Amino acid sequence: MKNSKKNNKGFSLVELIIVIAIMALLVAIITPSLIQYINKAKKAVDITTAESIGEVFMAEVETNETLYKFYNWHVRCIKKSDYSPTTYRCLCTMRVGTTTGEFEPMLNKTGYTSDGQAGTCPVTYDEVKPILQDICYGLRPLQFQQNSACDIWFVCTDQTGKIYVFVGAGAANWSLSKDPSRPDAYKNSGSHAYGRSYMIWPEVCDYYIQCKHPGDLRAD
Repeated sequence: MKNSKKNNKGFSLVELIIVIAIMALLVAIITPSLIQYINKAKKAVDITTAESIGEVFMAEVETNETLYKFYNWHVRCIKKSDYSPTTYRCLCTMRVGTTTGEFEPMLNKTGYTSDGQAGTCPVTYDEVKPILQDICYGLRPLQFQQNSACDIWFVCTDQTGKIYVFVGAGAANWSLSKDPSRPDAYKNSGSHAYGRSYMIWPEVCDYYIQCKHPGDLRAD
């Protein structure tokens, strides 16, 4: 009985090209959906983090006298100054990529702590900052962001004293005002300020919900 010869012939070049083409097609189909799913998950993480920031901040205001004085001064500022009802006063900020991920209170380090009509803040920058560091301990930086665009948390208040959390871009932002040129966006104002911000707590603005990619959050 003759032993049958084993067929050791591998894939032909044409067969390999067909397999590679099929794999490339599958990747092209799956990748956009996968990226969209990842970005949606990142937004969900940021919204949850914003909720934690807002709730912890409010709880701390009720129990910490120093933070209450700081918060109450900002509320008095927005009530006594020429702010519109759609303007939010910034209490503190946190930028992605900082060494400790710490919040910066909106009190100038060089000592300028007064508002024209509300007077001088009763607490100092150095008194408030450690409290804010405790509040943000363990919190994640922004996940749904690209490069340096919209990479800052803003904790704000309004004329009623309610707490809000925004994400956005800018520097030295004493207030966020409604931007007539872009729905759901707020334009940063103040000395050397720039950029736009979007509310994600206690309500999530429609524009943020509709964004599919971090680059959709325009900072300019």
